[in-house]
Amino acid sequence: MRAPKPGLTLGVVVVSLVAGVVATGAASASRTASAAPAQARPAAVPVTDSVVVCPSLGATDPGMSSVVSASSPGTTGTIEMRSLAVSASAGPMAVLGPAGGVLRYAAKAGGGTGPVLVHATGARAAGLTAQVFTRVPAGVRRSMRSAACKAPTGDTWLVGGSTVSGRRDVLYLTNADTSPAVVDVTVYGPAGPLQPGSAQGVTVAPRSQTGVAVDALAPGLANVAVHVRARSGRDAAALQDVAAVGGTAAGIDWVPPSVPPSRSFTVTGIPSEQTARHTLLLLAPGQDDATVRVRFATADGLLSPATVNAVDVPAGQLLAINLDKQAPGIASPYALVIDADHPVVAGVQTNEGGHAKLAEFSWAAGSPEVVGPAVVAPWVYRTGSVSTALQVTAAGSDDVVVRVTTFASTGTQVGQQEYTVEPGRTLQVAPGSISLGPGSALVEIPDGARVVVGTYTVENGAHGPLIAGGPLWQTPVRILQPPAVSDPAVGFPGH
Repeated sequence: MRAPKPGLTLGVVVVSLVAGVVATGAASASRTASAAPAQARPAAVPVTDSVVVCPSLGATDPGMSSVVSASSPGTTGTIEMRSLAVSASAGPMAVLGPAGGVLRYAAKAGGGTGPVLVHATGARAAGLTAQVFTRVPAGVRRSMRSAACKAPTGDTWLVGGSTVSGRRDVLYLTNADTSPAVVDVTVYGPAGPLQPGSAQGVTVAPRSQTGVAVDALAPGLANVAVHVRARSGRDAAALQDVAAVGGTAAGIDWVPPSVPPSRSFTVTGIPSEQTARHTLLLLAPGQDDATVRVRFATADGLLSPATVNAVDVPAGQLLAINLDKQAPGIASPYALVIDADHPVVAGVQTNEGGHAKLAEFSWAAGSPEVVGPAVVAPWVYRTGSVSTALQVTAAGSDDVVVRVTTFASTGTQVGQQEYTVEPGRTLQVAPGSISLGPGSALVEIPDGARVVVGTYTVENGAHGPLIAGGPLWQTPVRILQPPAVSDPAVGFPGH
């Protein structure tokens, strides 16, 4: 059994580079391996500078509140937030100094900040997490939603959303760099992929955001998955799914990014309310059909219902599975363990309300494993009507002992406890009372342990619950730095 170590020693490599050496000539071929000179190897170095982009921050609706929160396990360095809607020379909106734990910024009532750039330096750059949490208590945009703030990239998968009547899905493309980004957008539906001409070669200007109406690109699709690939530059892509029936709210959420197509991964951050209904979306984006095994990592163990033990997913076609019908009687909380013979991506929609209650929903997605010895959930809440739950799944073959420490909004520690999570099981933890505002939770794991962490928040009200959830995304902890190699020819003519 592994136990957490006292300190937060950064421990795993999450970005790898491959160096190849080619030898030519008869003399080289005849050398023995023992006689070959030692080759310089890349060195693992801590990440000391990280940037993530939050898609939107604003409080434009009556009663709306929107807060961006950021933190990391590190205690030295800085974290700052800047609006991309203002000049790059403008000062930051908020800065976390040496004594802080979590940096938060709340949108001003009646105004919008737009996309937010979160920049961390020093030890705080390693394992940085940030998210935007938004709540609208009433009206046609009644909802609770959270958005993961992600590092800019050249490839993003978003599995979730719909373009049928009553839904409006907008893809937000944010370029935080100083040069343009050019991207192609592919929309997958039940019948296969669509590449509308207007969504190919979309240019996103430096330090700007462009919105693409997915419901206009590919209308009438019950479920969608969106793939954003950059031709040049990088962007941070985010998809907002809005539902309304006439003037009645039916939920809003951000579709979280999924891990890239893979043969094995976990989906976490799935709300576990007793009245919730769950739909799994699976997509095999390559040229080959996939056979997928879906297992449920519950509090009592790993369950493998025969009805979803070998699901056929046609290549390029988005498949929806009603989990409540195909795997009835499985008690929440759970994460989904996905294994396939060809790479797939996945998302899960949780629906609440209906009948006498107002509808609401939340999206979860294929989730990354924790990249270091700890991860921070920057937004947790627990009052009489609002509760955040942490979901911790042991994705490896060993027991994992995790330590969960909860902090109030002031940074004061309000609770700490250790838990043992057996392989293939999901632990759900509700933090202690945090009555003065949003708090945070630090989840520490042993070096080398394979763990996936997600969160979800539920607010119970007279018109039905509000829900929001999803996986926690972190920036890398270490990268491999290529070695410097001397070249005696440098400086001579022709070199």
